[in-house]
Amino acid sequence: MQFKNLLIASALAIGATATNNGSDIAPSVQGRISQLDLGFKQTDLLLNKLKNNIGGTKSATYQDIVVSYKEVVARESTDMMMPQPWKPLEDAQQMVICQSFHSLALTGLELNADFIFSANYFNQTERHELQHNLNKVTDITGDFVKNVAKTAVPYCVDIIQEDNKAIYKSIHEARQALSA
Repeated sequence: MQFKNLLIASALAIGATATNNGSDIAPSVQGRISQLDLGFKQTDLLLNKLKNNIGGTKSATYQDIVVSYKEVVARESTDMMMPQPWKPLEDAQQMVICQSFHSLALTGLELNADFIFSANYFNQTERHELQHNLNKVTDITGDFVKNVAKTAVPYCVDIIQEDNKAIYKSIHEARQALSA
């Protein structure tokens, strides 16, 4: 129910933003956060399906996991890295982005934990690709905090920074597990 309410609030905030100012960054930021969150969740579900052998032995491979994660990260939008905002977004938009980023952080923590627990199943090439894309996620979230969050969402920038620290820590642990 909370997710449904978040989606409704997100749609309303994005619609209001698009109506009021077509050049506003809120819709592109919200869209990218949603892409990452859903993509991370899909990758995590695929990994769990493979680990638990749901759907038979040919349902997925560890290379499929790598490809899924790589595709999610590759959809990177430069909108989140450009220092576009020069003033805070409307309060409702800030709240939606803050909640969405927190959801992204939680989904990312779950996926990174599963990467840690499944590291032994990936071959060396797959591990390297995952590490490379984990580095990209670090860059994406860091650029968002630095270039967008501090200006556009001051309402909860402290929470976003805490979420980002948790993301960095989990990515660091996942990279270590994948390099072992």
